[in-house]
Amino acid sequence: MTYINFTELSDSSLADLIDSKTKQLDALAVSIVGDGFEVFNNSNDDIQHNLLWTISDMASDIRKANDQLHDRRFGNAQGAA
Repeated sequence: MTYINFTELSDSSLADLIDSKTKQLDALAVSIVGDGFEVFNNSNDDIQHNLLWTISDMASDIRKANDQLHDRRFGNAQGAA
């Protein structure tokens, strides 16, 4: 897993990261719903686990980048998470 220091990224880089990770996450999610579900369901446990782990990591990166942008623009009213 690649470590991303969100505090060192510019606003533009955070927005780009959110955009690219959202597109990647959407593509992965498509692979486990609808017609893709059968392939996912028939995959071994390791593949299923790793795909869901990847989706979770991507969602976490999106949330952290979004939180960083929000904190810069509006302050951190909720305190440190």
